[in-house]
Amino acid sequence: MLIEPGDDVIVDDGGGVVGHVRRVTLREITIYVETVGDLTLPRDLVLSVKNNHVFLQCRKLPLRVRAALGHLHGETFADEP
Repeated sequence: MLIEPGDDVIVDDGGGVVGHVRRVTLREITIYVETVGDLTLPRDLVLSVKNNHVFLQCRKLPLRVRAALGHLHGETFADEP
């Protein structure tokens, strides 16, 4: 999967673009989200890459990241270990 800075980031549970790739390493991807800033995530959260769009697995994102992206779907921080 070729991920490049500037690629759009989309969460697989629906919705549009949530951010853009800022940096990529072998183990991590840093995305920029306008209302949050930079978020660095493990690369294994990337589900797929198609046409300059990076799809992340929502259910595997840390709860606080899902909250920042607006993808909580009724979950609360109390659910986080």
